Amino acid sequence: MTTGRGQINAMMINNGLVDANVSGSTLVLQTNAKTNNGMMGASNNATLSIFVDVDGSGGWTADDGTIVLQSGTQVTTTGPVAIGEDDFVQMLASNNELTGFDLTIADTGRFSANGSVALSGRLDLRSTDEADFTSPPAIDGRPCQGFGDANMQHSCGSGVKTRICLHAQP
Repeated sequence: MTTGRGQINAMMINNGLVDANVSGSTLVLQTNAKTNNGMMGASNNATLSIFVDVDGSGGWTADDGTIVLQSGTQVTTTGPVAIGEDDFVQMLASNNELTGFDLTIADTGRFSANGSVALSGRLDLRSTDEADFTSPPAIDGRPCQGFGDANMQHSCGSGVKTRICLHAQP
């Protein structure tokens, strides 16, 4: 188990837990590639900042924390990715890749992807708001260039349909 803040520069195979968990601080993965076969994440208002490629079968979780994929990093996993309420996963650059997982986003969780996201599993959006997603919305005043359906678990039942808006960066 590795928890706290600081830097991990060595090659690493995680079969347990790597958790950025010191409030207001950052745990940085850098220098050498990492393998995650356990769980990696951020909690307690901390940030896990990733500067190197990470592969493996492990899961990822932002539970009262933030995970940031820095420019050029690729995360490939067959494990789940879970974003809790008020938590954040951010992909900073168009050359980021996140591949091969189930993605669950809680009611007030946020996921920002400037790069490539390929889901081989399920996208699960959870919401308690009663919003109307029946028509393609505009984001920041820009109309959608494409949109599609996603399953959404809503407080009044599962299987509610929502719309996903796709648009190019300005």
